[in-house]
Amino acid sequence: MLLLFRTLRQPQIQVLWLLLLLSIPDVQAQKRKGVRSSEPPPECDNSVFLPSIRTPQLYRDQNQLSYPILEVGKPGQLHLHFDELSTQIRQFSVRIVHCTPDWRPSSLLPMDYYQGFIDAPLRESQVSRNTLIPYIHYHYSFPQPGEAFLHSGNYVIQVRTADRAEQLVLARRFVVAEPLVRIAPDLGLSPNVAGRRMLQSVNFNVFPGSINLNDAFSDTRVCVLQNFRWDTRRCNLRPTYIYPERMEYRFDAANDFPGGNEYRFFDLRNVQRMGGRLRQLTLTDSGTFAQLEVDKPRGNKVYFSEPDFNGNFFIGLRQLSGTELEADYVHVRFLLESKTPVPVGGVYVFGALSDWKIDPRFRLNYDSQGYYYRDILLKQGIYNYHFVVHDPSFKSIDETHFEGSHFETENTYTFLIYLKSPADREHRIVGFHHINYYD
Repeated sequence: MLLLFRTLRQPQIQVLWLLLLLSIPDVQAQKRKGVRSSEPPPECDNSVFLPSIRTPQLYRDQNQLSYPILEVGKPGQLHLHFDELSTQIRQFSVRIVHCTPDWRPSSLLPMDYYQGFIDAPLRESQVSRNTLIPYIHYHYSFPQPGEAFLHSGNYVIQVRTADRAEQLVLARRFVVAEPLVRIAPDLGLSPNVAGRRMLQSVNFNVFPGSINLNDAFSDTRVCVLQNFRWDTRRCNLRPTYIYPERMEYRFDAANDFPGGNEYRFFDLRNVQRMGGRLRQLTLTDSGTFAQLEVDKPRGNKVYFSEPDFNGNFFIGLRQLSGTELEADYVHVRFLLESKTPVPVGGVYVFGALSDWKIDPRFRLNYDSQGYYYRDILLKQGIYNYHFVVHDPSFKSIDETHFEGSHFETENTYTFLIYLKSPADREHRIVGFHHINYYD
């Protein structure tokens, strides 16, 4: 390379330098866009590995809409629920795995992060009752009495078949935190004038208190989640200013989130009569078929406030008892009006019901009448969803084409502060905070 530069003239050297600079990836731009060099392994993600497994949920205590977060040394349990479309009860086991901030298995031994058994049989299973589509419901609660988490951080609970093959069935992420530092959010309009109508600026201050930060840039990692979605998280945020008593994070494009739109919904808890955006119901011996009201694009519409679950879903029936076992599976037909098909990519139903992923089972078909449609098997309950466009060429998800984005949209933000001091083998989560945009 040195000999090459010696043989070139000054204009040629300038051109060569320009080509080299253009070939270097813009790492900072990738961080701002949330692009990661490599995705975490599926066993450390919210994943389902068998097509017969349906409706996985992981939540705290008895609130289905709560986020799966525990605090070290404080009471609380997480509950894992899922179904298998089958008539035969199978033997499963669960495993708790500690992960790095990048969601890869950490170097900690089980004895370092958990007091109890990280591998345990999943014993709670029941056959569905009075349902046209039979299934087996499985439930596991943790930590069990006498067990406790010893180390904060990212975690995954994995379900495997209890045989020699130990086939992975599903995985769910959760967080264990220590509230040692204080976080003071300051949400508002984005300083980006061009995108102010569609962006929400998430600024905040971190007060370390008694935590000794030798190097705030290398010791800490900050992560912000919108509606507890890991797919759009903003991580590795750097402080704008460092004061003796606090670190300030603001005036950074990485702090801006698309506001999105309030989620569409339907209520499937009662399939004996219309309502809850159900347009047509058909009961047969093989199952129940429900057609939703026709959805229309909202990409160019003004913002309209409507309560939602921020993309989540709630399983249950109108009556309060026996809902986990008596809620049936229903063939739900989605209809989206669109005069022309999208030029590139496919259209998908998207939300917690699809694990916030592009799932082939949720891809819509387009007909000659100008509608996108799909029949999707879902358990009775209340669901939120969006319609998104996925371009496989760029691995991108466009959530604004049919839904739009508004700065007024109600969202919940979660702040996680990771710390790895010289004495720590792995990162801990020493601060977390939830806040609603309207708070």
